[in-house]
Amino acid sequence: SITGTGNGSTLQNYGVQLLSGFEVESTGTGNVTITGTSGAGTILNHGVTVSTGSSVRVGDSGAIEVRGTSLGTLSVNKGVELTASNLRATGSGAISVWGTGSGSASGVLNTGVSVSGGGISSVSGDILVSGLGGTGTTMNEGVRMVNATVRSTALGAISLSGTANAGTTGVLNTGVYLLSVQLESGGIIGISGTGGGGSLFNHGIYMQNMRILGSTPMTSGVKGLGNLSEDEAGNFPFL
Repeated sequence: SITGTGNGSTLQNYGVQLLSGFEVESTGTGNVTITGTSGAGTILNHGVTVSTGSSVRVGDSGAIEVRGTSLGTLSVNKGVELTASNLRATGSGAISVWGTGSGSASGVLNTGVSVSGGGISSVSGDILVSGLGGTGTTMNEGVRMVNATVRSTALGAISLSGTANAGTTGVLNTGVYLLSVQLESGGIIGISGTGGGGSLFNHGIYMQNMRILGSTPMTSGVKGLGNLSEDEAGNFPFL
């Protein structure tokens, strides 16, 4: 297991950071657990960040668990951030990612779990991604995925669950935001999202340019406050 706590008052006070190209691997039935809590700086204080080209991999029945909490005070303070990186279980192991954006932030992009590029995959294990967005004004989402893949190639379930913080005050504080994401599983795919507070477009779930392989997702969205907020917004081609 890897556990870290950030310290500092300005930038990049990560709890745990896997640098570019870094690999964490467990063979056999061993599990990998990563837990991080950021420092209380202003910007870019993530609980856990997995940088470009990095990976976490387990074999056989080994599982991956990532938990991150941000304590940043302004903007871009994410619970867990995966950037062009991969979490991969090559056997039956489950993968779970839990992230909490900063509840004391005042700006933007204080996301619970952010996945940009790369993805999360298991051969037959379940995959869970759960995020609680932080406070602030704009785009403080529970779960945000862009240009990413989530795949369980056999019958493992995929669950994406995101809640935007009720304490947000502006716009686009969405529970689950998915843009150009591929979801693939022969098992159950579930997506649930709850929008946050604010004035406008605080959707429960927002999707666009999705690719779905295997099971048809089951969705459950609850809109947040504000005008033009919807339970489920965007393009739902599988409905």
